[in-house]
Amino acid sequence: MKTLGINISHNASICQVTDGKIDFYYEEDRFNKNKNYIPLIDDCYFKSIEKHVTEKLDNICVTSFDSRGQDLLGKHKLGDLIIAKKIAEQIGTDKVYFNPDNHHLHHAICARHFSGFENCIIIVMDGGGSQLFPTYQEVESIYIYDGNEYKRVYLHATCDTFPYEGHKDKAFKLDNTDVNLSDKKSMGMLFEDLCAEYGMSTIGDAGKIMGMAAYEKKPADLQKLSKEYTIELLKKAFEYSDYNNVVLSGGYALNCVNNYEYVKEFPEKNFFIDPVAHDGGTAIGAALLLNDKK
Repeated sequence: MKTLGINISHNASICQVTDGKIDFYYEEDRFNKNKNYIPLIDDCYFKSIEKHVTEKLDNICVTSFDSRGQDLLGKHKLGDLIIAKKIAEQIGTDKVYFNPDNHHLHHAICARHFSGFENCIIIVMDGGGSQLFPTYQEVESIYIYDGNEYKRVYLHATCDTFPYEGHKDKAFKLDNTDVNLSDKKSMGMLFEDLCAEYGMSTIGDAGKIMGMAAYEKKPADLQKLSKEYTIELLKKAFEYSDYNNVVLSGGYALNCVNNYEYVKEFPEKNFFIDPVAHDGGTAIGAALLLNDKK
């Protein structure tokens, strides 16, 4: 079985998997020289596909962080389904699986695959993932992997990206998942806001804020806040499982300074950081998930 995962969020990427084994992974900006490339309706031709997808595919999985057509960077209305269809036309197939609701799951699968852990706790944190409820976007997820399946036990979704009047914080149980809906900005969004304040790109420059924390107060305060917040999230995760293996993924997992703090805080845990923690890695998770299903 040969599947192709295609990420059409930022850091657009492709990954081909054959019978559970990764054949290749490429980020599209290496080919079109557009750093952190985000496909748009009128700009979604993948040179990486043209060059490297040469064998017959059984299935294609297209993944993104949202399909609701939000205005991204003030440039264009993203129509993910239209982009997915255009990519299918480029490849010459109609066998396309598109599910915009699995962004965090794709992060989790990618991270667990590289960890090699047979059982583990997986925490995904980013600026925002799939829009699972009207105006609410997933920002933090806790998964338990028992060697067979990925069970999401906790979800925090926030409406800060899609504000509207009349929303209320809510906490409830949904399909064995503890759900927390709030208007609190995710750690990823807070880093993006500070990037904008310093005149930097909100996509790809959050690591510079981490570096600036050694020299300026605002970045230092945000580093401290995010460390304390994530330690509490880790404690919450450990209430769901006593597994010692812990995997971190999502864009926030690229905060290597704070990752070291978690290792010191919980020395009894075996931490693994996803080597493709940004959205590019979701192409890997998408390909692995569909390959396993089929």
